[in-house]
Amino acid sequence: MVYNKEIAVNEALSWQHRATYSMQWDLRDGKQADGTTYFDCSAFVYYVLSKAGAWDNSYLRRSHYTGTLRQDLINAGWVEVDGNHVSKGDVFIWGKNYGAGAGGISHTGLFMDDGDTIIHSSWYTAGRKNEAVVPTNHNNYWALDNRPEYHFFHCIGK
Repeated sequence: MVYNKEIAVNEALSWQHRATYSMQWDLRDGKQADGTTYFDCSAFVYYVLSKAGAWDNSYLRRSHYTGTLRQDLINAGWVEVDGNHVSKGDVFIWGKNYGAGAGGISHTGLFMDDGDTIIHSSWYTAGRKNEAVVPTNHNNYWALDNRPEYHFFHCIGK
């Protein structure tokens, strides 16, 4: 499989006004109920990356969340880059120990450009029906989450 960042960003954008935020394990992976589709932040990233060729949907057969994303990205040929080398289609992970740390904030999403704007399934939408997926200024949202530890990943392919 070959990752296509244009497909990733376009797929992510296509979910605006079509998805609702949920961390409920039986809903968060793009499951449909009550006239909406549900994603949490990590399930949304896993889903979008599968649609864009980063990997297949085998992640659905095992436990996956923000804390497993780092290793899955590395296994798929992604590398960690610093914030000065972020580009469209790259993935961010916030949180202690790449989002696998106990307690605290963790979050993930994709960059829509070279480091300013992200698209993600946002907890801050408070479960408002069909309003989870939003483009947001990265630095503003990061500050809203009290500037947790952050990491950025770029696909170099296989």
